[in-house]
Amino acid sequence: MDKRLRGQQVAAGDVLGIVRHPFSGETLEEIRAPRAGVVVHAGASWPVPLEDTILAIVGDLIEEIAID
Repeated sequence: MDKRLRGQQVAAGDVLGIVRHPFSGETLEEIRAPRAGVVVHAGASWPVPLEDTILAIVGDLIEEIAID
């Protein structure tokens, strides 16, 4: 997962990380943002994360509200 994306806005379909074969390094899959948002967490990396490990969390965008 690209840790540099933490706190950054992403568009639907942006690449958040890459799944590579642990021995050959071959790219098996790209992890893409399912929707637009802000990357709250992107930290799973080598060693191989266990099955069902959260790879990234994309939070909802919130409009800034002016408070008088």
